[in-house]
Amino acid sequence: MKYLAEYKDEGNAHFKNGTFDKAVECYTMAQSLDIANPVYPANRAMANLKLKNWKEAEEDCTRALRHDPTYEKALFRRYV
Repeated sequence: MKYLAEYKDEGNAHFKNGTFDKAVECYTMAQSLDIANPVYPANRAMANLKLKNWKEAEEDCTRALRHDPTYEKALFRRYV
């Protein structure tokens, strides 16, 4: 069983390698283990932006902002 940090790190590695669909999967798993952390949906939003999944990216940013309304990455990504 993977730990939370492993899912995030694996997602980051997939993102850097351009395998954005795999990054989305990893960030989804990380979020399922820590639903209050705004970083995971914000990271998933960026991967969704790369995949041109506009609606999903906006929803992820909104989710992140519910947990932290001042999270600048989510604010920026939501209005890209």
